[in-house]
Amino acid sequence: MRPALRAFILRRDGRCLLAGRGGCAGPLEAHHIRKRSQGGRDEERNLVALCALHNTWVEDHPAAAWELGLVARAGDRLADCWHRMRSAGLTSWDY
Repeated sequence: MRPALRAFILRRDGRCLLAGRGGCAGPLEAHHIRKRSQGGRDEERNLVALCALHNTWVEDHPAAAWELGLVARAGDRLADCWHRMRSAGLTSWDY
């Protein structure tokens, strides 16, 4: 991932999107909503800021993360994921 893109994502979000759902730990990371292994690209609408602890939580709890919009499943549009994030109160961004 380009350093400028990573910096933009961390600046755009400004904090871990799950910060209000428990203690954050570790540095902020750019998390892929649709994983690279699923064809996810390094682009604004496919990336969100999560701390290292919550990035691990997302990987360990894919069903709950999907409900929050932080994970895309086969057939999901990224716009659907962003809608779930907004509905969960995680962000006000719209892609």
